[in-house]
Amino acid sequence: MGDNFANGFNNDSPLDNHGPLDRDVRHILNLSGLVQLPKRFRVGFFVTYNSKPPFSAFLGGLDLNGDGTADDLLPTTRVNQFNRGLGKEDLRRLEDAFNRTYAGNRDAQGSNILAHNTSPSSMPPEMITRRAFA
Repeated sequence: MGDNFANGFNNDSPLDNHGPLDRDVRHILNLSGLVQLPKRFRVGFFVTYNSKPPFSAFLGGLDLNGDGTADDLLPTTRVNQFNRGLGKEDLRRLEDAFNRTYAGNRDAQGSNILAHNTSPSSMPPEMITRRAFA
């Protein structure tokens, strides 16, 4: 289970902050080999493929629940729930719901809440390469 003391989790209700670890990789395929070449040369290789790990959708700099910490989880989601029950379409749906409900208001600390958009065209290039969904 994920820890419940990291930044962004609900400090007023720590037992709500549970989910799979971010290192929970369900499928791992390892291949290796060795080829003997002429003149006593050998070539080895090692290839690894693993499935997508789970992740949490955080709202950068926002304190929606008023517990004094920023970077809260996207409302109605739990720790590392994406790629473990929720997928790409769920993220889009929850993001739209967040924008309809919260955008244009203020959070518990008085910060303006801007609309969020996770589409690749709205992200800087360095963030696109780090996205969890392809």
